[in-house]
Amino acid sequence: MSSWRPLKLFSDSLLGKHITSNSRIFALAYSNPFPFALELPPASGGVINFCLYMTFNAEYFPDAEKVFKGANMVMIPKKGGSMDTVIMMKNLYKDYLSKNFIEKDNSEFWTLLIKLT
Repeated sequence: MSSWRPLKLFSDSLLGKHITSNSRIFALAYSNPFPFALELPPASGGVINFCLYMTFNAEYFPDAEKVFKGANMVMIPKKGGSMDTVIMMKNLYKDYLSKNFIEKDNSEFWTLLIKLT
């Protein structure tokens, strides 16, 4: 069994009722496994990974327009590893997210936002 199988099974239970072949998912986290695990193209923005104090900090961080370019869904973890990175990202991008996305669904581990149209 692929190591991505558990992620796919878990994410399908949350994302499965919302994704289409046009979905472009960005994870507000250290990395974004969802496009690979769900066999979808990634959003065109974003970076390889976000690591607090290594690839970004409160003073130096990528512009929101670049980070979320092409994304029509954002997955935000509620718990797990690297939560300091997630908390900082939520703080840095909260204005952009609140203007461009709305909460659609959530689970014990994730919150799903979808792009406003």
